[in-house]
Amino acid sequence: MSPLSERPRIHPVYQEACSYSKEYIYPLFEKNVTKSLEEQRKFIIGLRAQNDKPFVKTKLKDVLRSKQQMDKVNTTIFRPLGTEEQVLPVTLLIHGGGWLMGNTNSYSKLAIDLCITSHSAVVFVEYSLSPEVKFPIALEECFSVVSWILQYGRSIHLNSDRLVVTGDSAGGNMAAALPIMAKDRGLPHAIQAQVLLYPVLSPQVGMYPSHALFSDGAYGLGKHHLDLLHKFYFPQPVTTPYAAPLLATADQLKGLPTALILTCEADILRDEGEAYAAQLLNAGVDTVGIRMMGVIHGYLVDDYPDLPSYITSLHLICDFIKSVQTI
Repeated sequence: MSPLSERPRIHPVYQEACSYSKEYIYPLFEKNVTKSLEEQRKFIIGLRAQNDKPFVKTKLKDVLRSKQQMDKVNTTIFRPLGTEEQVLPVTLLIHGGGWLMGNTNSYSKLAIDLCITSHSAVVFVEYSLSPEVKFPIALEECFSVVSWILQYGRSIHLNSDRLVVTGDSAGGNMAAALPIMAKDRGLPHAIQAQVLLYPVLSPQVGMYPSHALFSDGAYGLGKHHLDLLHKFYFPQPVTTPYAAPLLATADQLKGLPTALILTCEADILRDEGEAYAAQLLNAGVDTVGIRMMGVIHGYLVDDYPDLPSYITSLHLICDFIKSVQTI
């Protein structure tokens, strides 16, 4: 069977988005891969201006939202209405966008839905973006936020004993790296659980079948996207699991917090997430890995209607979060 015949069918809403991306967005990445670094920077800055806008459906009136600087890192805290004086469990949300874009505006809908459905305080991290900075600056900023919550969280009604890290795509990369880093730095129990949503985990493109199957960008994310993202963010060569968690040894993974990993059927990163779920299981980490059928990369955060795939995923994530935060 040829790779083309193995391609999954996806929801028409996602198909429309993919067709637009294939025709208009992906060729821009393909064109810019060979351009100078300065030209690539201008291209990324232009993309940010187009993408980092609030979604029409975002309803800020449903939550309390406040700004908080944690060890010089800007964060936004989302809390359910009426919980001002309650000490709530914490869901640290690390956004995707290839380390190049993404902010509170473009992630408010997911943050609010997680906050209300899991009844937790969602702490959204505004980490520094590439290409202005490279690894490990953004990751270290996320770790600084974790450390701040552990030390000062209760002063702002955050339960530092009930901390879950969550991230999608590039954010999933850092959400996976944080527990490894915390263990290495003598804080093996700082994080209760990790939720990794179609994460970037591999040190290079081309290691897994999904890399070849979806390389052309027909489902949104393709090889030229990843090549540009890797070039801007990753050190060369990539040798540390802090950058590529799939490089972690069994000893490094042993004792890490329980994990939920969601992958997308039609996603170039699909096999990375599933390989990491297998590595965690082999290291004795309680892990649930789920492939969501008929969905594409970014289906949880792009401006789509609330399709059954989104609603089901939201409840899977929040049920998992609540199950570990109420133990």
